[in-house]
Amino acid sequence: MTRLLSLLLILFLLPGAAAAAAPAPAAAPAPGEVVIFYRPRPQAAQIAPAALAGAELLYSTPALNMQRYRLADPADLATALTRLNADPAIAFAEANDYRFPHFAPDDPLYTSYAANDGVANGGYLNRLNMTAAWDLARGHEAIIVAIIDSGLDLDHPDLAGALWQNPGEIPDDGLDNDGNGYIDDVYGWNFAADNADVDDWHGHGSHVGGIVGARFNNGIGIAGMAPKVKLMPLGVFGLVNGRALGTWADEVEAILYAVAHGARVINLSLGSSAYSRGEQMAIEYAAAQGVVVVASAGNAGREVYGWPAAHEAAIAVAATTANDDVWYKPYDHPGHVLKQHMQDYLDWEVALVEQIKRDPTIKFKAF
Repeated sequence: MTRLLSLLLILFLLPGAAAAAAPAPAAAPAPGEVVIFYRPRPQAAQIAPAALAGAELLYSTPALNMQRYRLADPADLATALTRLNADPAIAFAEANDYRFPHFAPDDPLYTSYAANDGVANGGYLNRLNMTAAWDLARGHEAIIVAIIDSGLDLDHPDLAGALWQNPGEIPDDGLDNDGNGYIDDVYGWNFAADNADVDDWHGHGSHVGGIVGARFNNGIGIAGMAPKVKLMPLGVFGLVNGRALGTWADEVEAILYAVAHGARVINLSLGSSAYSRGEQMAIEYAAAQGVVVVASAGNAGREVYGWPAAHEAAIAVAATTANDDVWYKPYDHPGHVLKQHMQDYLDWEVALVEQIKRDPTIKFKAF
């Protein structure tokens, strides 16, 4: 049983292991957004704290006694937080910091990755002894893995049959059939756009989802680590100032949705250097419900805390080569090589943004 559990964990831990190198962005808050956690649970008719006069209530999350506001003047954020955290009715308040996708290259086949370090026939698959693991377990369609990211390519042939479907929702009827507060959430929900469109606009979510659950032995693409699981796409990233960004508050909503709709595993290939107590509460809540939360440690190769991976209730996954070395070690590279890594990444994202501006409907194939 111990061996089987270990192999099952391997099937779920790979999303972060294949993440690609990128310079770690600096932590930054969404302009003027503050998130409040009350004690005790706020009443439906509760008046907003005086420190939030003129602020817009974006939404409430009763499960965590949480409310999210946008200040009338973003410059008042620091003052508002000071006043809110001094309010005895409030457990704590914090800025709604951005989270960044931990980027990966758009390679057609993983066997061509540089991370293979010359190991024949695909380094990471052999290093994990995946053929032996697949003899014992390949996941199960009853296991739902929530991919909290940029969505999934709903038409990708290697994800055919992999998508979770909400059994209580009737497609495209404009109604909230199951009464969960989300209209037409047939395949999941896009919390960044506040709609049911979870088709991947960026490519990162499909890349991650493919590593987890691309279909097995179908003669195309790749083989996912758990090729029989169902994938639940939950969007948290949008285009903000020319970058793919999301907030931890949307991430929290996605976590709660995943738990409520039966996810057994939650994957978070995202993060930043900004700690959030609210994010920690959501991950602890998921863990308390028996959900495994996996988060990537980031790609910068630095010995610093990255959230959400550093939360105690999450399983942090680092990127290593097929030879068990840290995959991206910027301090070991000559300066010009590190500079080129960063420039390649920036050039890639600039090109992506320009293509999206020219054609907002464009979809990027991630694998």
